[in-house]
Amino acid sequence: MPPLLAAIRNQDISATKTAYIAARLTYEQIESLAVIFPQLDAAIEARPYVYHTCESYAEFAGFHVLKRTIYRDQQIKDIYSHAVALNNSVNALCRFLYTTADVYTPATFTAGSVAFLFEVPAKKVASEEET
Repeated sequence: MPPLLAAIRNQDISATKTAYIAARLTYEQIESLAVIFPQLDAAIEARPYVYHTCESYAEFAGFHVLKRTIYRDQQIKDIYSHAVALNNSVNALCRFLYTTADVYTPATFTAGSVAFLFEVPAKKVASEEET
């Protein structure tokens, strides 16, 4: 996350796009465990359609706020505070994962995989694929 924060702080959209992809892909590697940290997952990755007012909802945060602004709006002027909040959530997730190794069970991985089975059609219908 530090490269993403630095790129946004420096208002370098090209570097921001590169850093966003790197940070996002790192989260994707552990996303199947999101069933054990739903509040942090919502802060990190909730999509706008989970909120009744979509993008205008004040709690809409995380990677998708940044993605919308970086890629759709093609600007990074006012997103530093969102990036800092995302970084704080990611740091909280890291602390959680380091201190709760006992919750990683085959059932947890299975539940996360099943959740992905339901997410894929929603992402395709909403055209929300990252890459």
